[in-house]
Amino acid sequence: MPESKQLPMESAMTTVSGVQFTPFDPSSSDVRLQDIAHGLANLCRASGQTQFFYSVGLHSIYVSQDLAARGHSRRRQLIGLLHDAQEAYINDLVSPVKAHLKSINISKLASKTQCGTRSGWNRPSRTSRS
Repeated sequence: MPESKQLPMESAMTTVSGVQFTPFDPSSSDVRLQDIAHGLANLCRASGQTQFFYSVGLHSIYVSQDLAARGHSRRRQLIGLLHDAQEAYINDLVSPVKAHLKSINISKLASKTQCGTRSGWNRPSRTSRS
C-alpha cells in the first residue's frame, strides 16, 4: 500500500461536517453530501454580481428539475444536481478570470476535485419512485 502524502495543515480545510478536506489531493472518502449542499447553498453565482442572492445550490436544483421536466433519467437528474459539486470545495471563478489564470491550471484543479467529489457521491437507494 502506498504511503499517504503528509500535507501541511494549510492544505486542508475543515468542512461543515468536520472533515479535513484537501482540495489539492481530494479523497472520495472525505466527500459528504451535507458539505456539498451547505457549500453550494452559501455560494452566490457570478461572483455575487447578481441583482439578488442566487446560490449555486439553487441553480443546481433548477438544472435537475429542468432535466426531470424534459424526461431525463434520475441518474441524469442527479448529475445535473451535482454538476457544480466541486465548487463547494474550491469555489468558482467567473469565466473571464479563468481565461487569464491558465498558467496555474485552474481547470486541472477543478477537474481533479470534481473527480474526487464524483467518486465520493453516495448513490441514493432505489425506492418505488426511482
